[in-house]
Amino acid sequence: MRDDGLEAYIPRLLLRQRADGPRHWEADGTLVFADVSGFTRLTEKLSRNGKAGGEEIVRTISDVFTVLLTAAADGGDVLKFSGDALLLFYDTPDHAHRACHAALTMQRVLRVIGGVDSSRGRVHLRMCVGAHTGRFSFFLCGDDHLELYVLGPGASRTVAAEVDAEAGDVVVTPVTAGAVDGATFRGRRGSGHILRSVPALPPISPPPTGRVDDLARHIAPPLRARLGNLEQEHRRATVCFAHFGAVDDLLTHEGADATFHRCRR
Repeated sequence: MRDDGLEAYIPRLLLRQRADGPRHWEADGTLVFADVSGFTRLTEKLSRNGKAGGEEIVRTISDVFTVLLTAAADGGDVLKFSGDALLLFYDTPDHAHRACHAALTMQRVLRVIGGVDSSRGRVHLRMCVGAHTGRFSFFLCGDDHLELYVLGPGASRTVAAEVDAEAGDVVVTPVTAGAVDGATFRGRRGSGHILRSVPALPPISPPPTGRVDDLARHIAPPLRARLGNLEQEHRRATVCFAHFGAVDDLLTHEGADATFHRCRR
């Protein structure tokens, strides 16, 4: 498969890495995890419509996330997009400030567009957001397919902040709260702070990217040949989620090299 046009499917973080660069590295920034609720209910409703329902849910998800990603674009990089969840990374100057402003903007936008009318009735979408500022470990694992993973205590704190958040909340860790001048909060949720407002900053252009050879390796093999020609339908399937524990301790006590070789097995 040629690499033409694949840049749109690859995080800019990877496009800034040299093709012969390291397979694991660390970077400072702010990680944002946003999870939208309501799509599952909508999917269940539309599954009764067969293939037409599949097309409608894909169209709805695309419309909603196009608006959300536009709101998050100021310095943000989409690392993962999985169904109804987003993982965004900010490493430009003032990354904590920009990440918090983007998270609040996404919540504000979703309150406006979150009432979705479908052929099976109206569904209200809500979102929980967590954010943490710190140092993050990045791993490229695999052979034919190189999958990007964000690991370590910083990633775990980001997920924990999102778990603490209730629908409509942006929960930031104390580190992020202390890194944003002029931020206001409306109380605490778990070990984090519920963000209320942050001052706006002037827009920033994304940093320049280099050329990475063989971009197709960063896209899962089943998707490579089908990009741009995906059929939308509902199918019966079995889904398995695998949880890998103790990675934070492994990074802390044995280092990134040992963790990388464990993860790529």
